[in-house]
This record gives sequence, C-alpha cells and structure tokens, in this order.
Amino acid sequence: RRTRGNPFFVGELGRLLSTAEVTDEQGLPDGVRDAVAARIARLSPAGGTVVRAAAVLGATVDPVALAAATGLELPDVLGLLDEATAAGIVADGGFTHDLVRESAALDVPTTERMALHARMAAHLTGRSDADTRAAEVAHHLVESLPMGNAAAAVRWCRRAGDRATAQLAWEQAAAWYGRALDAATGDQLTPPERA
Repeated sequence: RRTRGNPFFVGELGRLLSTAEVTDEQGLPDGVRDAVAARIARLSPAGGTVVRAAAVLGATVDPVALAAATGLELPDVLGLLDEATAAGIVADGGFTHDLVRESAALDVPTTERMALHARMAAHLTGRSDADTRAAEVAHHLVESLPMGNAAAAVRWCRRAGDRATAQLAWEQAAAWYGRALDAATGDQLTPPERA
C-alpha cells in the first residue's frame, strides 16, 4: 500500500523486507532516500528548501500557506513549485508519491521543522476559518513543541477535542484531549481539567 504500485518503490521495499538493508528511523530504504535526495538536489537551492518545507507541512501543497510558513513571497513560491513540478516531485497540489514527501521531510533539521510548524500555525490562526481548522492548527502547534507555544498548543488541542466531541468522533476527541495533556506544562491545566 505504501508504494502505490510504483515499480521502483516496490523493488526497494521488497529488498528491504528480504535483506538486512540499512534504513532510517522511518523505515525508508536507503535507495528511496538516495533517489529522492538526488532529484531534489537537481533543483535550485530555494526550490529544494520549498520542497522540503512543503514535505514537513503535509501531503497537500498550499502555495499561500507555504509562502507564509517559509517567509517567501507567493510569486516566488509558485515559481519554485513550478520547478518542482517539472522535476516530477509535486503535481496537482501534492507530492507525486507519499514516499517522496516522507523522504524529503526527513532531510529537514529539527529546529527548522519546529519553526515551520509554528509559522504554519500562526498563518492558520489568522484565517477567518481558523475555528473550523482547529485540528490542523493544533497539529502544527503540537509539532512545533518544545520550541513552540505550549499554552497555545493546549488551547487548540482542547478546541480540536471539543469539535470532535460535537461531531460524535469520540476517539478523535480522546486523542486531542490526550495531546492537550501531553503539551501542558506547569499549571496550564487545573487538576479537574487534567481529569
């Protein structure tokens, strides 16, 4: 399922399963990581940066949000995404393959990844539809920790949990409330709220 029938990825994952080939912590074969890295290396430095940032932020590539998260101007982001499209890395508002996205995201240093998530959360909270995107905002805030704003992460995780409860999505609600507990530091939640 992970390869979506791509012959190269099928072969690489098949080799991984049949040998003791070294993989990274995400279970991606070295051949896949090397192939994706080589493809990204053919992009301009700015193009590689935008692709890796988009990979960290999710499967959907939203140029406006990507511009906000990277601090680049929208026309520049659109041009760099055109470059990535020509290289076969992105297409139709997303990555050409999940393994391409996973591999590209692994090349982003931790502090940069956290900063991208914090800037994406700031962008989303400034939108008029932020409340309907509570889970998305909460996800980015949680991923920005410990560098990010823990109090905001708790607040948005609770909102996401409340929205899930209102939709009778009990498991999702429990997961969001659990993330709020995990993100809470000090006295951000009272003992009754923790219960």
